[in-house]
Amino acid sequence: MEKIKGTVEKANARGIKLDGKWYNYSKFMEDDIPKVSEGDRVEVDISGDWIKGVKILSHRPSELVEDRESYFTEKRKRDLERQIVVTRLACLNTATEILKSHARPIKAKSLFRVAEELENWVWRGLKREIERDIEEDRMELEGEE
Repeated sequence: MEKIKGTVEKANARGIKLDGKWYNYSKFMEDDIPKVSEGDRVEVDISGDWIKGVKILSHRPSELVEDRESYFTEKRKRDLERQIVVTRLACLNTATEILKSHARPIKAKSLFRVAEELENWVWRGLKREIERDIEEDRMELEGEE
């Protein structure tokens, strides 16, 4: 068995990443799996790529982890919201061009209906995938993957 000291780069329910390498928790670990977070200093007993024991030397201040989590999650949400607005504007422009080709005046109700149909076609299933990715990122940052 070998002992390695380092700072946790990433952590989840299956293991931790130290110095660019993932180590998985062994099912034969001596103790319960401790709650480790990014930035924590640890000493790890390993056998091959398997963690046999973890000793936490120091914790990263939790407010820094929460700030980082909040920043990345909020940034992804803002990026998604911005993309939705851009998509809606493009759909409104396209709907206007489509309805201009008709001989009648454009009514707002018709414009919004066509734009909404275009938006639904553009996003067909993608919004849910993006929102799921945001949630997975949040959980990974918490170390609960």
